[in-house]
Order: sequence, then structure tokens, then C-alpha cells
Amino acid sequence: MKKYFILLLLSPLLWSSSCQKDDLNINRKINGSLNGEVWEAEGAFAFNLPHGLGVDLIFSVYNKHRELREKLLVFKVPFHLGTYPISVTTNQLKDELIGAAYRTFSHDGDVIDNRYRLYDPADNTVEITQANPDDNVIKGKVNATFFLHSSDIGDTDVDTIRIEDGVFEITIRN
Repeated sequence: MKKYFILLLLSPLLWSSSCQKDDLNINRKINGSLNGEVWEAEGAFAFNLPHGLGVDLIFSVYNKHRELREKLLVFKVPFHLGTYPISVTTNQLKDELIGAAYRTFSHDGDVIDNRYRLYDPADNTVEITQANPDDNVIKGKVNATFFLHSSDIGDTDVDTIRIEDGVFEITIRN
């Protein structure tokens, strides 16, 4: 009984230490500015399927109940150093144009609330500052401006989303 009591006391310590960092000690986040305010989102990736054109970077913001509230997607990003323009395109097209989308969510995170489209005249770029295939890490910076999709006008007070100096680091696993 004494062993179980000790394990019971130690279990919160074990759980809390394992949840602080991922297994490679990499912070999977983007930090930057959204409409002039400090912004932070969790980072993830997906291989661009079915076309295999680079990787798709996914940045998500959750509320305290872990319900999705906003998502930035930058897709078809090359796994090579460089600064690349972000263009108006979709991830369904088999072109090599890098694209982006921004969405807000409601309810328990499964309902799209507002859709934003890339504002083309803006200086929309993704810069890859590190793309290391040995440790599968991609680092960089995103700058993108979006405007509210015409079908969502009237749903929100925010008609423009401007993400500036969004610095990210994500581990890519095979």
C-alpha cells in the first residue's frame, strides 16, 4: 500500500514534466503580431498531399477549454532556405504557388465562423531560415494579410487580419 501511495504522490510530477516539452525539446509555436497585438499559436505540419509539394504549416489557437478558435494555414512551403511569396491559390491545385488561409472557429471548435482570403497587394511572404533534414526541423518567419471573405461580411467586427513577424519552429517527423 505504501508503494501505491508514493506513486500516487509522484504521478502529478511525472505528468507535468512530460507535458512541458515534446520529446525533442522543441517549442512548436509561432510568435508574432496579429493586428498589432502579441499573438501566439501552436505549430504543426502536414506533408502537402496528394501533390507532395513541400509541407503545409498549421498554426492553431485554442481557448482554455482546448476548443479551436483560429487557424492559419500556409501550404506548399518548400523545405529549402529562402524567402518565398505567398500567392492567392488553393492547396487543391497542383501548382507550386505557396498559399495561405486564415479561419476563425466557434462552438466547440468544429464550426468555421469566419473565412479570410489572402490580400494580394500586401507583402505576403514565408521565409525559411532553417530546413534541416537531419533533425527534421523547419524554422522561419511569416508575414501575411487577409481580408474577410465576402460571404462572412456582417458576422464580425474584424475585416482584416495582419500577421507580422510570425517567427516559428516546427519539428517535422517522417
